[in-house]
Parts: sequence; structure tokens; C-alpha cells
Amino acid sequence: MRMTALTFVLGLLLALAALAVADQQPGSSDVPQGPLDAIERDYREGRLSVDGMALNVIKAIKYPGQLPERYQIVDLKSSPGARRCASMALVDIIEVWDELSDSVQAAYREAFLRPEPEFSYVSPGGYFKLHYDTSTVDSVPSADDDLSGVPDFVEACAAYLDTTLDVHLQLGWAYPPTDGALGGDTLYDIYFQQMSFYGYTVPEGAGPAPWNDFYSYIVLHNSFEGFASNMDPEGSVKGAAKVTCAHEFHHAVQFGYDATEDRWFQEMDAVHLEELVFDHTNDNYNYLPDFMEAPQKALMENSFHYYSTFLFPLYLAQRFDTSLMLAAWEGARYQTAFNALRDTIVERYGWTLDSAFAEFTTWNYITGGRDDGLH
Repeated sequence: MRMTALTFVLGLLLALAALAVADQQPGSSDVPQGPLDAIERDYREGRLSVDGMALNVIKAIKYPGQLPERYQIVDLKSSPGARRCASMALVDIIEVWDELSDSVQAAYREAFLRPEPEFSYVSPGGYFKLHYDTSTVDSVPSADDDLSGVPDFVEACAAYLDTTLDVHLQLGWAYPPTDGALGGDTLYDIYFQQMSFYGYTVPEGAGPAPWNDFYSYIVLHNSFEGFASNMDPEGSVKGAAKVTCAHEFHHAVQFGYDATEDRWFQEMDAVHLEELVFDHTNDNYNYLPDFMEAPQKALMENSFHYYSTFLFPLYLAQRFDTSLMLAAWEGARYQTAFNALRDTIVERYGWTLDSAFAEFTTWNYITGGRDDGLH
């Protein structure tokens, strides 16, 4: 694919502008997008102690009614990312674990102690164990049209998880670290919760590897009703369930390489995997305005902007190959994933990350009415 000198220069200038903004305004964004974003900002700007940050994150995920009024941000329709995933807020807590008081550590352990639902169902592929209730606040929809004795919703989520695992293995990703016999056996455990988030993955404990790996479990929304619409052929509810299974399982896989890798890199990559696993759902289109309408925002911005940056690994997959992000995570065992990505592009293709980002920026410009049919 050829670019004219003009479009390349344009891309380079836009890329440099974005990097300049990153240097001047690290982690910036316009307004808090949901309670977790507001909590993170207050902590970053010194209005919350490390204990205060952790306690408010716990409340936002598990006990939202207990949140201070400042964080009772309930109008999330204008920011789909604010409801997407609570996993990175838990990663933030793990990173500062040794700085937390004993009482806050105990509060965290109690909040994220594995529940003991009434029923469980092993996915057809035999890798996942889905735990669910039918008579509590976290109950899943009860419809059982196939009369199997298992709610159709649970069977559907099990199928989506099996598909997700199959794609991961086809692309060469490793399994997540095992949790031993937690949850009753060695299967990977899935739970359901009534909450404002699509889901989250809990980095539960250090894994066996010499690098920074963690075993985990996943919590999914108990119905996926009330979220942003998407383009899934089976409807938005099933579409939301599909991409959340792909997104959260990818976090579990990431935790096997480096659980505390930069938040922006983890989320950028997890949204990208949604596209690879469930291409026709396009739930991530909901994030595109945050990217296309804010070219000054840095790729590395640690705000909900990072959901929209899935375009960059998608560009890398289309321009080079789908194994680049895997190589980045394999390298993350020993250095940052971003540096591993940089080194891999140089070694395999003789490109620098700067030149790739400049072309990526040009591709983003040549869209809409400027589309030339070549990018």
C-alpha cells in the first residue's frame, strides 16, 4: 500500500501532535466518565488517599449504594466505556497492595471472596464452569426454552466463552494460570452479578511463573439488559454478552503474562480481541467518537479513552499480522508490553513504532468523505 508524501507528512504531524499532548497532559480527559474514572482522578490528583481510593473502588463495584455522593454518577449513557469493565480498577489496587492498611486489605478480601451460587454448569468445551443463581438479586434470566434444566442465558454465555477460548488458542495465546481447586475444581470459574458494569476479571493471586502472573476468575453481568446497542445479528443483549466474554477472558489471559501491565495497553488490547472473536457484533463502534473526535488525545491516556484505541492493534493486524500483540505480551514477561511491541516491529519488518503510528494516523484521516478506498 502506497502513501503520497502529503498523506505521510500529515500523519506524522498528527502523530507528533498527539504525543506532544501526552507529554503535557498525562492521563487527561474532559470530565469524569462514571464512578471509577472519578475515583481514579481524585486519587491521582491527591484528593483521595490510597486507602480511600481502594475503599471507593470496592464500593463502586460491589456496593454502589454506599458510594459518596461525589461518585454517584448514574447518567452513563453518554459514555459507554464508563460501564464497560471494572478489571483495571482492581489491577490498580493490586499494584498498591502493600501500601494499603490491614483493614482495607481485609475489606477487599471480603468483597471479592468467591460467592457460592446455587447451581453450576460446565461449558460444552469442558474448560469453563459457570456458577449461577435463580433466586437471589444476582439471578440470571430463568428462560429455559430447550428444557435442558439450565437457563438459556447461561448456556449461551458458555458457548460464547468456548468460542473465545478456541480463537485464543488458534492465535497462539496461552491459557490463564490455574487457580488450583478454587471454585470446586480446576476449571476456569465464571460468576454472575447484578451491577452497572458489563463485567470484570479479578486478579486473585500470584501464579506459579517467575514473572508477574496472576490467576483469576470472571464476573459477568447477570442479564446484559440496558447497555448500549450494537450490531450483533442476534440482538444487542446477546451481542453485549459475547463481547464481554471475549473481553474479560482476554484479561484473564493477559494476567498470565503480566497482570499489572499499563491499563491503557490492557484495555486497548482487550477491546481489539472482541473484534477478532465476534467480528459482527461491533459493540466497540460505540467508542469510536471518543477516538475520532479527539485526535489530540494520547494513545497512552489512562482514561476511558483507552477503549477507543482498539483501532491501533486492529491497524497492526491488518497492516502486518495478528501475532504482533501476542508477541508484545510474551515480551511483557520481561519488559513492558509497549517496548516489546516496538522491538518486534523493528525486528520483523524494519519499521519503527513511530513510522507505524504515523501511517496509522493517516489511515484514520482517510475515512468518511476522505476515504480513498485504499486504506
